[in-house]
Amino acid sequence: MERGLSPSKEISSYAPFTQKAAIQYWQSLLGLDLWQIKTVRISEMQVLDDYFDALPGHEFVGVCIDNESLCATIYHTRKLLDDDILHELLHVRFQDWTEDEVVHCTAKLQASFDHQWIVSEARAAV
Repeated sequence: MERGLSPSKEISSYAPFTQKAAIQYWQSLLGLDLWQIKTVRISEMQVLDDYFDALPGHEFVGVCIDNESLCATIYHTRKLLDDDILHELLHVRFQDWTEDEVVHCTAKLQASFDHQWIVSEARAAV
């Protein structure tokens, strides 16, 4: 189990039927229960990329963290995927981690749950 994750959380019952359910699940697992997590869809035209001469029109998923009010807002230009949600919430939980550490942990946690998501989604469709 990754450092700082609660070993008492039940992980086998995860069912990401909706964006809200996925946020609530990872929020609970990561010990962010006191945090308010919001999502805000933005236009690609609001995103400037320094690698492309600061031109607008780029895909983006990122989080803005307010530690004082325990609020985090995930801004996104496209539909959020489960791994996007997990990734951004890891940034909230482990703010001192590098991007590489967050990417590694996201992949590791995501891989350990993939088979359960397929089963859960199949059950929901019935």
